[in-house]
Amino acid sequence: MATVGMSTGWWLRRSRSCAWHSYPEALKREGSEVDRTRTILALLFCASLFLTSCGHTEQATSSSSELPKEQPTEQKEKKRPQVSAEEAEPQEKEMATSSEPEEEDPAQSSFAATTVVRIVDGDTVDIRPAVEGETRVRLIGVDTPETRDPDCGKQPYSDRATEFTRSRLQGQTVELEFDVEGTDPYGRLQAYVYPDEEEMFNETLLRGRYAQVATFPPNVKYVDRFLAAQDEARATGAGLWSLSPEELATQTDRGNGIGGKCTQSKAPQKAESPVQSPPETPPEPPQPETPFVPKVEAEQAPDLPSAPALPQGDLDCRDFTTQAQAQAYLLPGDPHRLDGNNDGEACEMLP
Repeated sequence: MATVGMSTGWWLRRSRSCAWHSYPEALKREGSEVDRTRTILALLFCASLFLTSCGHTEQATSSSSELPKEQPTEQKEKKRPQVSAEEAEPQEKEMATSSEPEEEDPAQSSFAATTVVRIVDGDTVDIRPAVEGETRVRLIGVDTPETRDPDCGKQPYSDRATEFTRSRLQGQTVELEFDVEGTDPYGRLQAYVYPDEEEMFNETLLRGRYAQVATFPPNVKYVDRFLAAQDEARATGAGLWSLSPEELATQTDRGNGIGGKCTQSKAPQKAESPVQSPPETPPEPPQPETPFVPKVEAEQAPDLPSAPALPQGDLDCRDFTTQAQAQAYLLPGDPHRLDGNNDGEACEMLP
């Protein structure tokens, strides 16, 4: 028994010492397994986060790619007001009208090509085809002597200016340049005229001493250039500027120190007009009071009874025997006062 007890006690002590010595290794093995488990869990957690973030990124990318397609539609829908059928019809008509080509305003189109077919005078020409429906062109900024001035009649040097314009523009294709106002108060186109491959003809008239500067605002685009050309031409003393002071005085006054003193004024022209008209018919002189026998009396004469001649002078209804006899003496103005009620019947009380 003692031997068994001793062996048993020894086994217990042995097993305890073994268990004590093997405990740290068990703890190490258990700790490594725990670390491995934690690492696996951490990896799984990171993987789940990665997958989740990828899903959100794809959704954001798809939503952002769809937004640009939807936003313009929304903006268009916001900008496009709702229009009723009645309002839509006039709008469609306006769109159809706006699509048609509009006629150009000369003042806005700047240039137009045409052909000179007739010379009116030195600064006015007729063209074909018409521009804006007008066929007469007045050159801007210049004034040549008039062939038929309302105050002075035919002005000196007008024939030479007209012939010069005819020699340079008749039958020529020209280009018209417009300024602020396309037409003048008379309905004529106002333009700067350019013959083929030549300088502006308006300036040519000034440099050739055929015209003076005439400024009419707002068409003053080249006024400084025109004044310089006029000064050069005037300094030569030739052409228009070679006329005598009396002849220059008959030109139109355009603010250049000449004109405005015609030898033929308006007043005599007005005085001559009554002479040219047919004379007025003078008033008829008053008729004498001597009785006359009209046709009516001649027709009714057979019905009148024979009677002595009536007295002359102032008569009244008592001097007549019948109404027909008194009617014959009913003169204009009724000097005998035979028609008291002014109804054209004399002495109505007589038979």
